[in-house]
Amino acid sequence: MSLLLDAWVLVRDLSWSAEIVTGLSGTTTALGAGAGTHWWQARKSRVLPTLPSHSEALERAPDDGTRFFAAVHELTMCVTEAWNAGRARQAGGRVEALIKRDVLERCRDQITAAETGLRALLSPYAACGTGAHDVKNVLDPAWTYQSRDNYRTETYTVTSTDSKGRTKTETRTRQVYESTDHWFTFVRSTAEVGEQRLEAWTRRFADTRFPMLHIHRHRVDIDKLGSAERSFLERLIRSTVLEDPEAEVSASDLDHWANQWLLGTRVDERLETFQSRRAWVAQNARSSFETIYASESGYHYRTTSRSHSGPPGYQAHLALVRTLGAASSAWNDVDSMLATCVESADTLVAYARDPDVIESDRDYAQIAIRAYEAAFPASEIEVDQLARHGWTVAAALGTGTLVALASYALHPMGLGLW
Repeated sequence: MSLLLDAWVLVRDLSWSAEIVTGLSGTTTALGAGAGTHWWQARKSRVLPTLPSHSEALERAPDDGTRFFAAVHELTMCVTEAWNAGRARQAGGRVEALIKRDVLERCRDQITAAETGLRALLSPYAACGTGAHDVKNVLDPAWTYQSRDNYRTETYTVTSTDSKGRTKTETRTRQVYESTDHWFTFVRSTAEVGEQRLEAWTRRFADTRFPMLHIHRHRVDIDKLGSAERSFLERLIRSTVLEDPEAEVSASDLDHWANQWLLGTRVDERLETFQSRRAWVAQNARSSFETIYASESGYHYRTTSRSHSGPPGYQAHLALVRTLGAASSAWNDVDSMLATCVESADTLVAYARDPDVIESDRDYAQIAIRAYEAAFPASEIEVDQLARHGWTVAAALGTGTLVALASYALHPMGLGLW
């Protein structure tokens, strides 16, 4: 402690300028924080989660849904297994050299085949979702909303004191918010066309069956695994998921982690959202248009709020448009998930097959992670542990800035707190 105090007194007595002290302290701290953050991220990314799907131990017979998600899971784990193997070797090794190409291609083939079956099963959603999007685009322009904020100029004075104790008074102006004008415009002819399109869309899909996948009804039965498989699964959970070789892994833990590829999907949630939004539009369209048609061609309000809910007709119109949009978006999420997984699988196989270009380990990992996060957005398995250079820069800049400001404040030439 005495040595630290002596050093502090020495720095103080050197009478270095505030700028020098600030620069040195900020730069040193920034470098230290950046190096520490990079080390922590590199250490964390040395091991990525690797678990088999054990889809052979499902309680129910597999279908296209479980085959698709099991294959996406296995595809990702094929990459993370090669990633971990390369970092476990003393001499290292690239993912492209260590990855099991036959497993990768088998997963790709399973994903492609299952996706074809899923798209056939879910084709009513695709047709109805496209229709919902089209109706929304036709109906949306029936109402328009514009606003303008109103301000007044306010004059005020500011008194400041410099480091030598001299005071200075300045007169300044600022804009102060007063009110907002809101304009709502209704075009009846556009609403009528939108109603016709909506009625046609509703009639077309009135008797359509929209199937669910019920992925969460499936479960990997851990009791179906042999003792060697259970032991290996426990070891993988400790070493790649928990990254704690001493961790206790109970039977419930095995069940929890082995089923993340089933629990982590949100496909049925998206399909349920689509169905409920479609049903709401069908049930409320008639009363909504009664309210919409009772509207005037224009409305003007001046309020002290920057937002306004608008007249009843506008509110009824907005509810219809937003609900149609929510239905369309719910299907688009499913469609995008399927496309992302197929595209990612094709890309990884193309990487592995091309001997002329050796993609980086990070390229492989990023594509696999993209597929996994698209398919399993609610999974508790943290597959994406790759280092983020942005985090390193942010930690360095943030910590360096804070220390630099503190150094300036404590310097006798700064704010005089020493």
